[in-house]
Amino acid sequence: MAERKRAGARRSLAAAASTKGRRNDDTPVEHPQHPDQITLPGTPVPVAVAEPVAAPPQPREVPAARPARGGSKYTAVLDDDTRDAFEHLARVARRRLGRHVDRIEVLSALVLLAADDASLRDQVIAMIGKQAPRR
Repeated sequence: MAERKRAGARRSLAAAASTKGRRNDDTPVEHPQHPDQITLPGTPVPVAVAEPVAAPPQPREVPAARPARGGSKYTAVLDDDTRDAFEHLARVARRRLGRHVDRIEVLSALVLLAADDASLRDQVIAMIGKQAPRR
């Protein structure tokens, strides 16, 4: 019965290549850096030709980011009627101001107005009291 070889007992490829098919002359074989630098025995060794190096790409201009706003982020789930009223309010503000108005600008203005005006604050609280609690 043949003895089974262990996994670590296999010789390396370099050791196997050095014993098989050895060249008759003892000149060292240089391994080429590039496939086009292979030399045949008896031919002169090619001189490496410097290839032009491409210039590094110019950095792209980064568009200006929006100014960083501190604050908290909230997600609001609105029913269809409330969403329509909110979008309508934002459209009216855009028309009157003649510029793009973000919805956060509308919401922030409403919150600040309700916080400053006692009458408006009471109206907001009364409207919240009329609605059924959401859970």
